Amino acid sequence: MSLFARYSPRARRVIFYSLHFAHKAGSGYIEPEHILEGLLTEDPRLFNLVLPERPNLVKELKDELATWRGNPTPQTEKRDLPLSPTAREVVATAGTEQERLGHTNIATQHLLLALLAAGRQKSGWFRKGAELRVQQLLVKHGITPELTESKTSGGIVTPSTWVLDDRLVALNAQIAALAELLVEKHIFTRVEFVALLDRNEGPLAPEAFLLPLIEALEKNGTLSVDEQKKIEAVTVDAGALADQPHPDTPQTPSS
Repeated sequence: MSLFARYSPRARRVIFYSLHFAHKAGSGYIEPEHILEGLLTEDPRLFNLVLPERPNLVKELKDELATWRGNPTPQTEKRDLPLSPTAREVVATAGTEQERLGHTNIATQHLLLALLAAGRQKSGWFRKGAELRVQQLLVKHGITPELTESKTSGGIVTPSTWVLDDRLVALNAQIAALAELLVEKHIFTRVEFVALLDRNEGPLAPEAFLLPLIEALEKNGTLSVDEQKKIEAVTVDAGALADQPHPDTPQTPSS
């Protein structure tokens, strides 16, 4: 079975991006630091969830990884590169972390946990487990295995599929901001929100999120009757907007 058979679409994209960064570094292998760069590119929100008090964390990590890379001669991107032994261990450890936590598939958070955990347990009579360079970097910036697990053990924390590239992009951006607020207010959990996203392909239609949200608010006794009517009106308007043809979509002439 492929190492990536249980990987979510986002986790697979991390590995794709890591290939790009390995080429960019002029490396003959995909290394753990390239996986970290891929993770920072694909899912910066994950790092914001682990350390919300560090808004510049993703940029700081990217900048430091760029200094590691220096100015090498990039490899052509037409050639596949193998995983180094340590990177292969990271990929395998992500599966171990997913199974240990009982989550549905291997997601970006399991890759982060794997980057923090891989190699630490290996020891023998003549060799102790060596700390990976990326582990030193992450811990230096406050990302520890214990903290990461405490923030992600409840379930998948960022969606497996979340495509924001069509006319619903503005609506989805507003939904994401609203969801963050409501998670903080304990209206529902982040795991519930991500599970909702993963049940839908692409951007969320209004009825996929806003109507369940209204029901959750009603159940919590948060909405007055007038507030409920106002939100339902907004939902209807948003649904009507989403149903309108896209201006770039060719129209079929009437007969």
